[in-house]
Amino acid sequence: MFPDTLMLVQKAEYSWAGSRQDTVAFHKKHPVQLVDGDYDIFGDGSLVLLFTPAHTPGHQSLLVRLPLTGPVILSGDVVHFQTSFEHRYVPSNNWSKEASLQSMNKIAAILFDINMPNYASAIVTTDEFLQSVAAKQDEAKTAA
Repeated sequence: MFPDTLMLVQKAEYSWAGSRQDTVAFHKKHPVQLVDGDYDIFGDGSLVLLFTPAHTPGHQSLLVRLPLTGPVILSGDVVHFQTSFEHRYVPSNNWSKEASLQSMNKIAAILFDINMPNYASAIVTTDEFLQSVAAKQDEAKTAA
């Protein structure tokens, strides 16, 4: 879709996807920057790739620090349901159960560190999140 846009990809994901017959390998001409572990994209903490192997060995999540709504973690395939996160259920098709559990614990620790100790309340659906963002934007407009 965006053939000239730089992709930030975990080294583990890039080599894993390229070694398998049942997945699509990365297009070799697409610009890629390989990263190894957590990566602060702008160097200011506003957008941070989090290395969270789970469904795949190079899975990554994204910590976004938004000025109106505060920090949000886009966890991708680390966990699919709130109950799975709360009880540390891991789907059988995940690459590694141990890595999946470590990634869930990492996300929970980050949520605690960013002052969200009741992390269950931080897990919301996309619709709930979008409604929350719209409400915060309306509040900001009213205050201005």
